Amino acid sequence: MTSTKGALTTLMGALAVASVATLIGSATASAGSAPGQPQRIVLLVPGQQPAPGTLSMDIFGDMADELAAEGYTVDTVDVKGLDLYADSRAIQESIESATAGVEVESLSLVAHSYGGLSSRHYLKALGGSERIDDYIAIGTPNTARPAAASNCPDSASMGAR
Repeated sequence: MTSTKGALTTLMGALAVASVATLIGSATASAGSAPGQPQRIVLLVPGQQPAPGTLSMDIFGDMADELAAEGYTVDTVDVKGLDLYADSRAIQESIESATAGVEVESLSLVAHSYGGLSSRHYLKALGGSERIDDYIAIGTPNTARPAAASNCPDSASMGAR
């Protein structure tokens, strides 16, 4: 028997995959595009560890598979969700690696929770807005509440007021 939480997680994952595919467009290339073909690259940026014994990257497994089946080149960025600046640099390094030596048709970031904060910092402070075509944030606290900001040691970097 599937738990309610598990069923909701599955449903949210399916909705997220459908939304992401719609927002960044239908792929024109087949999965595993031939070398030399322009690549439609999607980088998935997870948030913090969702539950003990799991990795935040695990949440994106189904989405990565679905997008790859639609012809996207997909990579999940290994961020820890604890250090905004280190995670932003990890995103930047992943983008450099994913785009090295390939012709890029489009480059998209899909981020969840704290991964969205790190992605936004990359876009705003590290020049990412010049490179990224689509940015999709899922469950990202883009405007923190004052009470939450007082509990974050570096809330100024998150744009909290």
